[in-house]
Amino acid sequence: SGMIGATSSPIPPKYIDPDINKRFGNFVTEPFGAPVGLAQDMYRVAREYSNGNNATASKDLFYTLPFIGLPYIAGTARDLWNAGR
Repeated sequence: SGMIGATSSPIPPKYIDPDINKRFGNFVTEPFGAPVGLAQDMYRVAREYSNGNNATASKDLFYTLPFIGLPYIAGTARDLWNAGR
C-alpha cells in the first residue's frame, strides 16, 4: 500500500514506488481504484513537465498512459519505450 518500505516488511510488497515522496499519495488514493490513481499520475506528469523535468515526465507518462498494453499498440509502445534507451 505504500506505507511500508520494501525492506521493512517480513513479506516484501510486490509493487512499491521507489520514490518515497509518492508513497503517501499512493496510499491515500489506492482504496479509490484505478481512475483516481491515473488522475493522480497524470497530475504528477503535468507538474513534472511544468517544472521543466521533461525526461522524468516522459518516462512517467509512458507508465501512466491507459491501454498501453493493448495488442494493437503493444509493438508501437515497445518501440517508443526502447527509443529512449
